[in-house]
Amino acid sequence: GDPLWRRATGSGRHLNDSIPGGPTGNRPVGPGTFGAVLCALEENVNGVIGAWVDGPGHDFFFVVDADESSQILAGLLPIATTGTAKIQPVGDYVAVMKLREQLNS
Repeated sequence: GDPLWRRATGSGRHLNDSIPGGPTGNRPVGPGTFGAVLCALEENVNGVIGAWVDGPGHDFFFVVDADESSQILAGLLPIATTGTAKIQPVGDYVAVMKLREQLNS
């Protein structure tokens, strides 16, 4: 992949009935979902740059280094059924601005 775009952010929002550690119907969530996502990301992407949570907002944010979006999808699989996810490629700001300057000259 293009080195300018190797990093991506992944964010997820869990549904109100799938609060980590609480029940979803008869199925508890936590260890197999939110508790497993960081390990799944580490196993599937080139590297996890950071992971953050907005507990009151029920949002999770991950910045990872990956060559393919399929790597990120595989890493987010443990939480795929518990809410929604957005995967967005991001690039190095300085490198992108330098490339823009070159293309505009």
